[in-house]
Amino acid sequence: MKKSLFVLLACLSIGTLAAQPTTYVLSQPDCLIFLTFTAAGQTSPTSPNFGLDNRTTGCDVWNMTASVSGFGAISLALQSAPNVAGAPGAYTNGMQVQQTVLSGSNPITSTTGGFVWMIGYGPWVQATLASATGSGVVNGAVYGWRIPSAAGAVGAPTSVTIIGPFGQATMAGSIPVVIASNQSAVPVDEVCNNPSLVVQSLFNLSGSGDTQIAAGTTGKQIKICHISFATGSTENIYLDSGTGSNCASGPTAVTGVYQGISAMVLGPWASLVVPTGTNLCINQNMAQALGGVVTYVIQ
Repeated sequence: MKKSLFVLLACLSIGTLAAQPTTYVLSQPDCLIFLTFTAAGQTSPTSPNFGLDNRTTGCDVWNMTASVSGFGAISLALQSAPNVAGAPGAYTNGMQVQQTVLSGSNPITSTTGGFVWMIGYGPWVQATLASATGSGVVNGAVYGWRIPSAAGAVGAPTSVTIIGPFGQATMAGSIPVVIASNQSAVPVDEVCNNPSLVVQSLFNLSGSGDTQIAAGTTGKQIKICHISFATGSTENIYLDSGTGSNCASGPTAVTGVYQGISAMVLGPWASLVVPTGTNLCINQNMAQALGGVVTYVIQ
């Protein structure tokens, strides 16, 4: 009797696992490049191979974001190069193999900043400030993922068919999990996967204390998807919230203090939430240039 009960429970467990819907998880990037450019011709990374070695990593989904300050004109490009005896050949804009630009532009030419999302493969990858007019600084980052389903640029499908012993093609008939047909009414952390909801805000800061980087909405919360920034020298930084100019009224810490940093990438989240009806700010303990980008959803 005990053996029969064990076999029955094991079969039910396998069927339950098979009936679960596909889950899409935003993973940390497999490839990462930080960039701080102050003159035309600069590239990143420069060491040890004058480019990111993607030969065995295999990243093929890319997102480059940049914040620009001071320059009168720029051309910032995400580039790739063929492999020549274990070293990069000549770099050209975009990916070497099967490139598709999903959104944004490459090169980025806006003097306030911009972004590009693309898929494609290149054995060597770099970011370069191909041209610049005047003086200024470009801060940004490049993120790469190995598989399309791991990157926020691709997004989740509009429908899911559940397959398995207990699975049903119709969500409402699914056993043992019943999923509402009105998915828009269900609060989930996958909001950052929906390009129609995500807001991107570029920022260039210079003062100490709180500086606003995202404006809140009455009765709604800011859900932070991603934030990245870089400074000229190390300092103590944390995210803050509040109302009024630069979170002056009722400031409340959203994160702890990040000690002695000059660059950071945080996310993907959506579970890090700013209190209802408040703005999002960055608090610097010293006055210096800080540039970056934040993406978020207001719900």
